[in-house]
Amino acid sequence: MEEIVEYIKDIYQNFLRIIQSITFFDVLDIIILTFLVYYLIKLIRETRAMQLLKGIFFLLIVFALVQIFELKAMGFLIDNFLQVGIIAIFIVFQPELRRILEKVGRTRVSTFTQSIDKLPGKASARSRAISGISEACARLHDSKTGALIVIEREKNLEDVVDPKSVKIIDAECEPELFCNLFFNKAPLHKGAVIIRDNRIYAAGCSLPNAQKDQNPDAAALSISKSSDALVIAVSEKTGIVSIAVDGQMTRDVGYPALKKKLTDIMPAEKKERNFYARKNSDKDSLRNAIFGIANACNILHNRKTGALIVIERNTKLGDIIGQETASIIDAECEPELFCNLFYNKAPLHDGAVIIRDNRIYAAGCFLPNTQSDQYLSSDLGSRHRAALGMSENSDALVIVVSEETGTISVAKDGQLTRDLNHNALLNILQSYMPSASSDKKKNVLSN
Repeated sequence: MEEIVEYIKDIYQNFLRIIQSITFFDVLDIIILTFLVYYLIKLIRETRAMQLLKGIFFLLIVFALVQIFELKAMGFLIDNFLQVGIIAIFIVFQPELRRILEKVGRTRVSTFTQSIDKLPGKASARSRAISGISEACARLHDSKTGALIVIEREKNLEDVVDPKSVKIIDAECEPELFCNLFFNKAPLHKGAVIIRDNRIYAAGCSLPNAQKDQNPDAAALSISKSSDALVIAVSEKTGIVSIAVDGQMTRDVGYPALKKKLTDIMPAEKKERNFYARKNSDKDSLRNAIFGIANACNILHNRKTGALIVIERNTKLGDIIGQETASIIDAECEPELFCNLFYNKAPLHDGAVIIRDNRIYAAGCFLPNTQSDQYLSSDLGSRHRAALGMSENSDALVIVVSEETGTISVAKDGQLTRDLNHNALLNILQSYMPSASSDKKKNVLSN
């Protein structure tokens, strides 16, 4: 018994000595190291580099087992591999390391904080919506782009808005997305955008007077009289931003005043109301994503509108999604929205769209080009080369619509399949779209 007591005392005294030896600089050292490890994990989380890290961890586990069981042949191979392992890591991770260093070098503290707040789940949905709407209105004002934004509050807008005109997209309030939706002559530019529960719930909506005299102020005033909605109108002629609420119109509202008004009035809590039925439920989101993508490509094919659609599978594409040019929109796979995003000269038309979890997760993303340029046909453009490059560096399925011919092609595992029709694309999507069980895949296209 006395031996046990003495042993416990020794442990306690050793613990006290360790605590007493810790200085301020030791604590600072631990905090800095913790922050660096956290930031590194954050940078590579959900990126293609994470797949490589998993492979490295697997090799370390194999190395440990070889040491435990004293496997001489395997030990010889692994020892020689580890001698050049550090160099190999730098070579393999070269694109990711360069991107990380460039991002760190370009990023200011304030910019870094704002970019984190923009991500879904980081800042509150309400604050993201307020910032997104305010920034979008400022840009629309500068470009003199007409817009009509209706923010639903307590009263249901079902009786005010024509249900046949509604395209439910359920997207983040991203400034670039607003600019894309209202871009002149784009598919959804004439209608109003409905904000519900701090998200862009629907676009292309017909409002009273909106189609009669093409006056956004009149339409805004009319809907503010028939509901408690907050309506923002941007004049196409002058770029002036106006706010209508409770039948009262305030014209020429600047950015600070608009942001303050939104902060004061926008609803804070999510309301469970029976607006328009959600087009996609969890049960059929895969089916609707497949048909949404295929139908969009068919429309883009007929219009000869260039497009680049990347469907994320097992390899996460966080490094592509996290680019400065990318906009996280997290929207439904609505064909009209695809057409809006890729509409010629619209803000996001040049980049790729990333599909994650059967939703349009990000737009305006730029992809790495293929390393096999010398083997490609000269009639392939930059979109096809980017599609091949993406399929070489990940397991993503990449769809390309040619701007010159309207031809639909699919890149997978570094191979390009060209000149696909609607049914062939449907079959490929059914086979390779993720997040579906085998039974669901068999029945997803059945009526």
